[in-house]
Amino acid sequence: MASKAAVKTEATSSEKPQRKKFYQIYKNSPFGKTSTTIILILGIILFGGIAAVTTVIVSSHFGDLRAKDDANAFLQGLAGGIEQEVDEDGLIRLSELDNEMRTLNPDYVCWIRIGGTSIDYPVVTTISADHYLETDFFGNRSARGTLFTDIRNDPDWEDPFIVIYGHNMKDGSMFADLRKFRNKDFFSENRRIIIYTPEGQLEYRIIAAYERDNEHIMGTRNFRNPRVMREHLASLLDIDSAGAIFEIDNVTDTDSLLVLSTCTWSEEKRFIVQAVFLPPADLHSS
Repeated sequence: MASKAAVKTEATSSEKPQRKKFYQIYKNSPFGKTSTTIILILGIILFGGIAAVTTVIVSSHFGDLRAKDDANAFLQGLAGGIEQEVDEDGLIRLSELDNEMRTLNPDYVCWIRIGGTSIDYPVVTTISADHYLETDFFGNRSARGTLFTDIRNDPDWEDPFIVIYGHNMKDGSMFADLRKFRNKDFFSENRRIIIYTPEGQLEYRIIAAYERDNEHIMGTRNFRNPRVMREHLASLLDIDSAGAIFEIDNVTDTDSLLVLSTCTWSEEKRFIVQAVFLPPADLHSS
């Protein structure tokens, strides 16, 4: 009697030609061809899916790098490479900058630059006072946040009293350099603020730098009312703040003011830099 191993070997050997023959019949049949095609398609889909996921992961990774570390450098490089245009009224425009920024973020309203500082950033409008505190220009979570205007300000830049908020970052970014204006010499030598809006370049002259309480600077007051503006200017002279600097002698209730507000190391205080708008006719006399 043959052993179990011999019987198994004989059976296996006799089955091989039959399996090969069956495979050839299956392969050449319509069903076999269809199955092969389906397997091929599934393989392509699977490979494509893996490639797509890999692309998303890589893109997300580099997107995070740009958001966390290089967002400001990326934006500043973009802005710095755009040529200025001068319109028929002599206003400097950066139309390409506006188009680029609005494509990246529809909330973009202007770009701010202050000489002698690292403040060179886009500014956004918002309907939520908290949104851009920890959200960068690209919509990613960021401790630096984004410079943003007060929710009461119109994005068309027509308000006579505009407030921009930004963090006082330890790494010197965002509005940290506002504290340099505590120094009288620095204040005197760097009083120019440039704002690039879709309508053209606006210039402001810094008139005050001081600490104040954490109370909302606008509150419910309507600064389109000359009386409210007069009261605000008068209140500046009553501020008891060490190192405060004021140059407001020639500012009136018909002027437009820009207020830059940032936090201090005390939760009860804000540091404020205020500037007055310079109409084009006044630029050379400033």
